Amino acid sequence: MTLIEKRHAAVAALKEAQAQVENIDDLIYREVKDRVKQIGSTTLEFENATVVVTIPKTVKWDQPILRSIADKIKGSGDDPEQYIEFKLNVKEASFKAWPEAIKTIFQPARTVTPGKRRIEVKA
Repeated sequence: MTLIEKRHAAVAALKEAQAQVENIDDLIYREVKDRVKQIGSTTLEFENATVVVTIPKTVKWDQPILRSIADKIKGSGDDPEQYIEFKLNVKEASFKAWPEAIKTIFQPARTVTPGKRRIEVKA
């Protein structure tokens, strides 16, 4: 068996095992859901084992509404940065499309680092 074939087999086995774990987790959750908080971590005993069920909280803020609120705060003479965290960002596609003169101005603020390595094998 070649290394690529071994890798394909291992990836398939891993996906199958992950699917089994997810199915079992769903079954466990069905059994304990009445004892679990809607958001946060709950530690409980189940089948002679300690089980921790964590349901994360996801919060999203509407950006146009926040901008409107910031404008109102600023208009009243207060500093919106006391209440709102501002994160400046430049879209990479926009940066690439800019003329060189504009890119040069922004270049000192731009850092490029490699991301997490990923290997994908396609047949």
